[in-house]
Amino acid sequence: RIILDHCGPRAADKVHVIHCGVDTRQFRAIRPSAGERDTRPFSILSIGTIHEVKGQPILVDACRRLKDQGVPFALHFVGDGPDLDQLREHVERRGLTEEVTLHGRKTRAEVIELLRRADVLAAPSVPTRDGRREGIPVVLIEAMAAGVPVVASRLSGSPELVEDGVCGLLAEPRDADALADALLRLADDPMLRRRLAEAARRRIEHDFDLQTCAERLVARFRGGGELPTSLPVDVPPVRPGVEVPS
Repeated sequence: RIILDHCGPRAADKVHVIHCGVDTRQFRAIRPSAGERDTRPFSILSIGTIHEVKGQPILVDACRRLKDQGVPFALHFVGDGPDLDQLREHVERRGLTEEVTLHGRKTRAEVIELLRRADVLAAPSVPTRDGRREGIPVVLIEAMAAGVPVVASRLSGSPELVEDGVCGLLAEPRDADALADALLRLADDPMLRRRLAEAARRRIEHDFDLQTCAERLVARFRGGGELPTSLPVDVPPVRPGVEVPS
């Protein structure tokens, strides 16, 4: 839309969107049993560089409200970055040191295991003070591929991936109360979590599978508009275990 606003409708036939995909064979939707889930607090996972654009302090503020309402939870941050010390201080100021774990960097296998155990993946992105924004966070695609319910900001490309109430929940950026409301809905409703997770997996399989997205890109490079039924022989298929940039 930004391109067309700048270039005019005459450019419409020249603009095509091909999303970044993930290997859906790598992110299998393996969920813990109901009994295992019932024995532990509601598990909230946030993955990404610890930086203003990721909105981690907003998530901490939202979780403070969960604690005030007596909801048992565990918040896991994965990643490091320039704002790590500030985030740690913010967690301490909000009185959540017992509920929050700062894991630092993790391997791909460790991240997949954390996704397997998560009840929700939160991506509360915000526009930075200097105007930077995320596009579609790859971690959202990975979590949805893993069959994890997601809560994201209604910002930039996230609504292009997450249809609110269908395959995830959206909250306004920087609105800790709205984010808390979304988390509370998921904490209180296991069936909603399951429904969103199943729809999320289908969404990724249909529109964000790495193999399919690669085929669409190859078709564009070759000058065609139709999706090929298989990759050309000179383009190797994606192999299981190949890491996807995040």
